[in-house]
Amino acid sequence: MSKTADLNGDGRRDTATVSLVTIRDTHQTFRLTVTTARRQAATTTFTVPCMCDSSGDRRTPRDVHLGFARVDGVPGDEIFVDLSSEPFDAWEYATYTLRNGKLQRLPAPGSGRSGLWGKAYPLMGIDGYTFSKAGRSPQVVRHELRPVRGFSHFSGTSTTYTWSRGDWVKGGVKRVEPITAKAAENTYFGFKGIAFR
Repeated sequence: MSKTADLNGDGRRDTATVSLVTIRDTHQTFRLTVTTARRQAATTTFTVPCMCDSSGDRRTPRDVHLGFARVDGVPGDEIFVDLSSEPFDAWEYATYTLRNGKLQRLPAPGSGRSGLWGKAYPLMGIDGYTFSKAGRSPQVVRHELRPVRGFSHFSGTSTTYTWSRGDWVKGGVKRVEPITAKAAENTYFGFKGIAFR
């Protein structure tokens, strides 16, 4: 599975390829390779949990390669991959970026040690991210809502992070008062303000 985008910020299209390496009982291993327009290559591997004794649960490179989006303040697109084990469970996405000729994980703002972008499916909670700019600096608001009054309403927090000096800097935290499940899903769930290419 190969797609092209400007990944190193030089204005030329580079190629990102995801390939399946191994299948084990509990996980699959994929290889991500980037070949720049100048024919310089960088590679890394990542694993996706699965019940791999069942062929229906196995993922393909097309399943895990979400696409490209420009997220941080460094020129070049980032590569999003889906590490989720189930399509309707908690979703976990990783972001890879090309830095100094090497592929490395770009931690999601507020993600802690995992570095992953997390999204809870609406039956468990409503999580998401809203992308924008604060002046010329990228900004991400992380939404984390949990059910109240059964599952008819959700409340939680929205935390703002701004890209500054090579990292996400935490800003204000806003309380999200209880709103209906439908309104919460429409407003906060998933990725808002960016489109994967």
